[in-house]
Amino acid sequence: MMHKIAVFFLVTVAFVSMVHAQQEEDPVMKKRKDFGVYSFVSSDYPAAFAIVAGVSVVLVVGVVFIVVGLLTMDPGRDSIIYRMTTTRMKKD
Repeated sequence: MMHKIAVFFLVTVAFVSMVHAQQEEDPVMKKRKDFGVYSFVSSDYPAAFAIVAGVSVVLVVGVVFIVVGLLTMDPGRDSIIYRMTTTRMKKD
């Protein structure tokens, strides 16, 4: 009788530990679920993101260079407006 109880106990413990092990998630997968991170639907998403991010960075850098260039421009005597116009009246 004791032998049957011991076997039953061991089988029960093994079954419970197996069920518990199946219910436990990988810590990485648990964190991914907590943060709402899901796997990609298509394998093209990383490439599309890289293209969009690269073009965005290039455009932002270009706009920054243009803005800095326009802000540092000195509209003094060297400006095309001052070279093309004269302040003196012509004498005929």
